[in-house]
Amino acid sequence: MLKKIYFAHPINTYETPFEGIALEVIKRRFPNHDIICPNTPAHAAEYTAHGMSYFTERLVPQCSVTIGMPYPDGKFGAGVASEIRKAFELKQDVYVLMICQSFSDLSVSLRYIPQTLAQLFLEHTQDVLDRYTTRGRTWVSPEEYGKTPLHFLKSHIVHINPEDWKHCEMPQK
Repeated sequence: MLKKIYFAHPINTYETPFEGIALEVIKRRFPNHDIICPNTPAHAAEYTAHGMSYFTERLVPQCSVTIGMPYPDGKFGAGVASEIRKAFELKQDVYVLMICQSFSDLSVSLRYIPQTLAQLFLEHTQDVLDRYTTRGRTWVSPEEYGKTPLHFLKSHIVHINPEDWKHCEMPQK
């Protein structure tokens, strides 16, 4: 049976070339692993029913490796950070996959984060966004929340007022 990898990444990379590039990098680095990618209708339905605990309590624990993808400036969205925290708690191998753009070139890196740095990651809150700022980096506007994603490479250069996003919740079934 193949080992499993959980790939935690921002929603605004779903169904984009960035997600495709990331998955290719992961497949090349870990050819003997199955990748659990939360970007499926089944996982979306479970999220609607159970919230983030579906990912942190049901999916991440099935894996031996978790790979987290921050925004291009290195800051982690609230959901991705919670999945990485859970992986560290479970003593999994944790990697960070960065996709950045300089001029017209994309840069991709995959780096291992040893358990000795887990506590630093867990306490380094300036690199972890609250859920309202995460929403502002993921969606075009509060009115388009859950509908129109913001372009991933622009997600760290937009002005966000977290207060504007506090009324936004994902539609529940």
